[in-house]
Amino acid sequence: MVTQSLIQWLEKAKKEHWHIPAISVKNISGAQAVMMRLSKNSKPLIVEVVSPKSGHLLDRGELKIDAEIEERATPIFLSCAGINKESDVARAINAGYDLIEWDGRGADYQKTIKVVRRVAKFAHKHHALVEVAMGERAVASNPEQVARFVRETECDLIDVDVLGKTHAVNTVLLKQLQRDVACFLTARTVPEDAGVRTLLSKHGVVKIV
Repeated sequence: MVTQSLIQWLEKAKKEHWHIPAISVKNISGAQAVMMRLSKNSKPLIVEVVSPKSGHLLDRGELKIDAEIEERATPIFLSCAGINKESDVARAINAGYDLIEWDGRGADYQKTIKVVRRVAKFAHKHHALVEVAMGERAVASNPEQVARFVRETECDLIDVDVLGKTHAVNTVLLKQLQRDVACFLTARTVPEDAGVRTLLSKHGVVKIV
């Protein structure tokens, strides 16, 4: 049985300059297909399920996460993405999710700070982590503001959209974020390019979607 927590794996990835891949799935069959491709004793994987606007949220038992962990001796973590309502946070935690991905893109900055502070406090009480997506403009235009956001909300991960439309890695920005932002860095919509992913990992990005 794999016993290391997600935060321990994130710390290990950051220290050793590698990343944990996250794969988005829409249903049970999609999740099972992803996990069937895993070999035994492989590095961690984050299975990301988008929070539905209405209806049923797949839970840990339905996705058979713990059975897969036991069989493959591989750490698999469950993430609920696209959350922007506090009521959905409790729903995801009750469903056994390890990571809550709060979508703060386009939202009022001060209001988001207050909301994410409450979300992080609640999630941490239930041993879950919180990731926040702020959007490319918010990160690139004011990394100092991102550092302040992390300090005031105590979120655990922040989505740093540093590739841009050309998928060129902004290493200058990444170095500043790695130096000043006191949480883990993640990146989304990253191409299947080993060179790009290695460069991101080298500059502190520990989760890549």
